[in-house]
Amino acid sequence: MHVESPEFEGDHLEADARWVASQLDKAVLARLSAQTQLGGKKAAAVTAPVPSTSATPAVETTASTSSPKKSTQKTESPVKASKKKATEEADAAGVSVREQMRQKWKEEKKERAKKRKVAKKEKFEERKKAKIEKGENPE
Repeated sequence: MHVESPEFEGDHLEADARWVASQLDKAVLARLSAQTQLGGKKAAAVTAPVPSTSATPAVETTASTSSPKKSTQKTESPVKASKKKATEEADAAGVSVREQMRQKWKEEKKERAKKRKVAKKEKFEERKKAKIEKGENPE
């Protein structure tokens, strides 16, 4: 919001930077909460409120924005199924889907590092064995 716009409240002109930062954080958390509840960025954009300059921004969630499901559709697409599964797992863990995905990525990164370390060690051992067979000094 621009300071010179007519919607800008004059009493916020002297606002403390920490207060402004906290309001931005609240607006971002409200948007992310709406995004998590409604199942995606596009759905949240339809129902997420415009950040206000009041002390606590409100999050609107309306069921009218979701499209009705057809009864003829018997199976979900793999993307929808995985998204639904991820949402359920995140709810069970008590974290956001983003946080759950970040944790999963970190775990996968650790696993990849372990596999690389094991592969490197095996390669070293193979080279050492080959040098011994050739009669060379393995070190």
